[in-house]
Amino acid sequence: MAVKRRSLSRTLRYYYHRLFPRHERAAPVAVSVFLGVWIGLMPTLGVALILTAIAAQIARVPKGPGLLASFIAIPPTLFLFFYPVGYGIGLWLVQPSGVDFDFLGQVQKLNLMNAGDVAAELWTVASGHVIAFVVGMVVVATGTGLLAFAGTYVIMERKRRLRLERRRQRRLEREAAADL
Repeated sequence: MAVKRRSLSRTLRYYYHRLFPRHERAAPVAVSVFLGVWIGLMPTLGVALILTAIAAQIARVPKGPGLLASFIAIPPTLFLFFYPVGYGIGLWLVQPSGVDFDFLGQVQKLNLMNAGDVAAELWTVASGHVIAFVVGMVVVATGTGLLAFAGTYVIMERKRRLRLERRRQRRLEREAAADL
C-alpha cells in the first residue's frame, strides 16, 4: 500500500490554519500564542507543552495556537540565542558579583534527571547569576511573547477583514445577479 504524500504548500496551509483558526476571535488566539511563546522560552526543562496546555485551559483560550507557538523552544534557538541573550540582559539588570563559573554550560546540561543536583550547585556557587538568568529570561520571554501577540493579532484581524470583505462582495454579486 502506497503512502499518500502531501504537497508542501498543503502542509504549510494546514499549519497556518491551525495557528490562525478562522472561527476564533483575534484576541484569544493572540493570548494563546503569547502563552505558548512565553512558556516555551522559560527554562521549563522539557515540559513546556504540558504547561502551555494547562495555561491555555485555565485562560480559556484555544490550545492549538499556543502549543504550536511553544515550539519556538527548540534547542538551537534556546541555547544559541534566547538563553545567552536572556542571561546577558539579566547580568545587565541584576549585576551579580563576579564568579569563576560556567553558568551557561551548567544550564545546557540540565535535564529532569539531574535538575535537583545542578540547581543546588548553581544556587550554592552562583545564586546571583541564577537570579540574573531568570530575570533576563522573564524579560526576553515577555518581550518575544508581546511581539508574537501583536503579530498574531494583526494577522487574525487582517484575515477577519478580508473574510468579511469577500463575504460582502459575494453577497453583492448574488444580489446583482438576482436583479437581472
